[in-house]
Amino acid sequence: MYYFQKSQLKLNSEIYQKCEKIFQQILIKIKGKITQRQRNDQEQIKAKVLQASGIVGIVYIENQSFLVYVENVFAKCIIKDYHDVYEVANINYEPIMVLKNEVNNKYEFKYNRELTFQQKEILTDKKNQIAKIFQTGFYFSLSYPLTLSKQKINMNKDCDQQFCWNYEMLSEFRKSGIHQSWLVQYIQGYVGHFDTKINNIQFYLISRRAWNRGGTRYNHRGADDQGHTSNYVETEQLLIQKEKLGNNTYYNFNTVSYVQIRGSIPLVWSQKGYTKSELFYEQNQNIQKNTFNLHFGQLIKDYQKVLCLNLLQMQNESEYFLTKEYENHIKNNKDLKQYLNYQYFDFHDQCKGNNYKSIDKLLYTLQPTIKGFNLYYEKYEGESTQIQLQQGVVRTNCLDCLDRTNVIMMKIGALALSDMFLVLNYNLKEKQLSGINILEHLDINSNLQNTILINFKHQWADMGDNISQQYAGTGASTTQITKTGQAGMFEKSFKGIQRFYKQNFEDDFKQECYKIIWGRNKPDQADQELEEF
Repeated sequence: MYYFQKSQLKLNSEIYQKCEKIFQQILIKIKGKITQRQRNDQEQIKAKVLQASGIVGIVYIENQSFLVYVENVFAKCIIKDYHDVYEVANINYEPIMVLKNEVNNKYEFKYNRELTFQQKEILTDKKNQIAKIFQTGFYFSLSYPLTLSKQKINMNKDCDQQFCWNYEMLSEFRKSGIHQSWLVQYIQGYVGHFDTKINNIQFYLISRRAWNRGGTRYNHRGADDQGHTSNYVETEQLLIQKEKLGNNTYYNFNTVSYVQIRGSIPLVWSQKGYTKSELFYEQNQNIQKNTFNLHFGQLIKDYQKVLCLNLLQMQNESEYFLTKEYENHIKNNKDLKQYLNYQYFDFHDQCKGNNYKSIDKLLYTLQPTIKGFNLYYEKYEGESTQIQLQQGVVRTNCLDCLDRTNVIMMKIGALALSDMFLVLNYNLKEKQLSGINILEHLDINSNLQNTILINFKHQWADMGDNISQQYAGTGASTTQITKTGQAGMFEKSFKGIQRFYKQNFEDDFKQECYKIIWGRNKPDQADQELEEF
């Protein structure tokens, strides 16, 4: 038997002083039952005590079951003064085993000690790889639902399953009726923050990477037949202003949010290999149409209108082919056409010689459409709360939705940032940027830039590095561009070599371990679900 209680959260192996009272404990019995009990329960139990920052869930590796939990964390930021956000520093495992009892025909937790030497080696390698994956930008909060944008939180949603990477790992806990407070949501992506030093306004950048098709670069490209696309990421900018209520000690928090998304071309295609290689494209047009409809049907449900910004290049044969197929599906889809707007921009051709001014020209053209989508905000006026919904989203893609995509999304985010400050009654352009348009200011040498924009660009660059590390195994090749506006040729070449190595020698094994996290290797899953305990 194990029993499990929340520990004080740890920061760099030192106790992070957070005075939370622990009222409940979880018991996981070898006989197969997961239960809660009050901490002051006087019943004496013999069990191994696990103290940790949070439960991740149960994984199945080489026909062995393990309870996964977070040992140490890094404190990232605090949202609205009381929602602490943490990054996973490391996870640990406790072995358990779900086996069928031949006597009563039920599933129980048991140990399986009958492993060969080779099986033990494979088991160790997979456990180590999964632990490494959880060190590549996994975040959680015990009180804030990181899987949800602020707008979705306002709609009283509890969890967006596509961004909750441990959703399947917690399935047995949900079946056992364990309280929601124990079911911590872990996102893969990025969480960053800085203080703007203006009118008690804090800036946050949160990226949520979907797990449905969230594997490694050349194992997951395009879309599956359910409409899930590879490297699908929702990125949210938040401004939160702490505002004192008169002479009281109470505060309101005005909140402004802006959301963008990225994702692979939403058609069924694949491509193996880092160098020029053959594109495999599903020829059944009914499958392609259904995939396209499922993908955009969900986007319309989530965001209403969609501006599709395609950055593929015409001179690349594969990218040209994908562009034409994508455009044909948008043009010929009568059911969804009213919700979709499309813009093509050949990033490589238009930005030759580091001419990124052409991006500004593009975005000025698109600005009326983007502004028409609005921002989300909650703003307190006296005793009432003004709420405005974001009613559309920009969906950006290149081939991998990494380097080119991040540069464009950062500039779109900058346009939104200026409007976000205006909602909070602060004119960033006039008071901080000497009347210069924010896009032009972004192109100024970083040493001469405004402090807010320097911090903003660094957040976007760090986020781009995280997403690239998670998908391609290296940081973004445009990090220097995002931070300084100048390209780094050595950086781009070195990242290309790293990606080639990762794809050829590491990605397949890593992909196998991703599937373990997603619960796609549960015992007897093809035949039946595990019985309720």
